[in-house]
Amino acid sequence: MGLTADGARWLADRGVELVGIDWLGIATFETPVASHEPLLGAGIAVLEGLDLSGVAAGEYLLLCLPILLPGSDGTPCRAVLAPLNADGRNIR
Repeated sequence: MGLTADGARWLADRGVELVGIDWLGIATFETPVASHEPLLGAGIAVLEGLDLSGVAAGEYLLLCLPILLPGSDGTPCRAVLAPLNADGRNIR
């Protein structure tokens, strides 16, 4: 499973800024690079290995705190969700 190149272009055409997936990679097994090019070319951040199964429905502020790995084309991060209230402000 993964995001196809067509799906990546569809997201890019609509101005998406970030896409997350619950797998270790965004690409399909058949074409491992094809989905990365349209996403990264459009400046879309990719968050892989995302598990939101324990998160209640609602609006959140997403903070992604990457680890600096010089020379790397990707890096692990600590992803944190902060709940927002109805006016878009953090409730904690």
